[in-house]
Amino acid sequence: MFGGAGIVRGPVTWYCYLLLGFFVFTLTMQGNIVPFLKQELSLTYRETGLHASAIAVGAIIVGLIGDKIVRRYGRRPMLMLGMLACAGGAVMLCVAPAVWASIGACAMIGLG
Repeated sequence: MFGGAGIVRGPVTWYCYLLLGFFVFTLTMQGNIVPFLKQELSLTYRETGLHASAIAVGAIIVGLIGDKIVRRYGRRPMLMLGMLACAGGAVMLCVAPAVWASIGACAMIGLG
């Protein structure tokens, strides 16, 4: 099936592995940070639940329009922008002063 050479992983493959690992890290990071935000910002159960919902809404938006954006601007710039959006959302989540900022940060992670 693969011939004698086996599976060849080039630089693009390793770059995608790295980005996927970073994305999964940012998704799971919010699960560890939100309980601390709940205590620090005195969040209600509903406000706490909105964080995961914001990530899901961001991912749904990208699922609906992401292919058009990638066709227009290309994969490489969109991968970089997505990585920066995830990193920016993670930093914003860590320093969020209010519930609206932390939910917005989660939406940014989902968009990334």
